[in-house]
Amino acid sequence: MAKQSTLNIRLDQGLKKRGNEVLEREGISVSEAVRRLYAYMEREQKVPPELVEQQAEDAFARRRMLMKSMVGVLPADASLAQARQARLAAHGL
Repeated sequence: MAKQSTLNIRLDQGLKKRGNEVLEREGISVSEAVRRLYAYMEREQKVPPELVEQQAEDAFARRRMLMKSMVGVLPADASLAQARQARLAAHGL
């Protein structure tokens, strides 16, 4: 028999409860769901698309928040080309 490993994760109690309800309704244990996820990743050599899409959405949201925080950093009449040149010059490039 293959050597076994244990995973320990932290997640919100409400999320865990609701997720467990779905798995129970489908007749799948948490362990089996995780085994199937890992089997998928081994077989396909990638993360399931649903997980990548969420990750991309999260990254997009972070970039959008960063951009919103930068509003007003440059004057409205600033030249982006001049700002880039100044930044490069400041780094000796």
